[in-house]
Amino acid sequence: MHNIFLVASGKGGVGKSSVTAFLGRALVKLNKKVLLIDMDVSLRSLDLILGVTEKCVYDWGDVLEDRANVEQATVKGENGNPDLLCAPVSFSETISQKGLEPIIQKVKGEYDYIFLDAPAGLGEMLRLGSEVADMSLVVATPDEVCVRSAGVAADKMREYGFDGEARLIINRFRKKESRKGRFLNADSVIDKTCVRLIGIVPEDSAVAFYSVTGSPLSSRNSAFNAFLRIAKRLEGENVELKFANL
Repeated sequence: MHNIFLVASGKGGVGKSSVTAFLGRALVKLNKKVLLIDMDVSLRSLDLILGVTEKCVYDWGDVLEDRANVEQATVKGENGNPDLLCAPVSFSETISQKGLEPIIQKVKGEYDYIFLDAPAGLGEMLRLGSEVADMSLVVATPDEVCVRSAGVAADKMREYGFDGEARLIINRFRKKESRKGRFLNADSVIDKTCVRLIGIVPEDSAVAFYSVTGSPLSSRNSAFNAFLRIAKRLEGENVELKFANL
């Protein structure tokens, strides 16, 4: 079973970290043990989205530099949260030299799912994630700019040595606007990224609100149910898409 997922987008601003956090919470709801690794060095955000900033004493850079062990650096999930390894506050040569392999080797046997939340762009951190992941989730919003960058990111991961399966999450999908031609429809996003679809998350203002408050989504939110469906698909369940005429 694949359990190390690289979450990437190419372009920033598509909601990739929110997808990582809320998908992690959905899998915890399914009684899975989940670890999120924030790879956005200097610009980390998962601690804010999960509401655990004050608990982030160490980060995985401290582990690589032997200032802390993995257990000390891991923020243990409570109240439905997954566990979290925060990103380093600054980049160091040790990160490039050691990469994430030492971290992964220490934790991979303890979790059902590990999500590597890559920063925007095609640089060093995407390379490091590509070297250790066995599956990827490519996040794109249904507009031409983000879709193009998502496809480029998927290709770049292959160049970096990623040889696993890639799946597409279309985020912030607005069905009415798509039907009016203001945004790409799902088929167009799939065709342009050349990545197989695993789920669609509708536009939901609650995601932005709860991302800054650190609170979980309610089951009343459309995005919550979309993340839960994606989580079940990762678990191998045959869950049909809930959108008609995409």
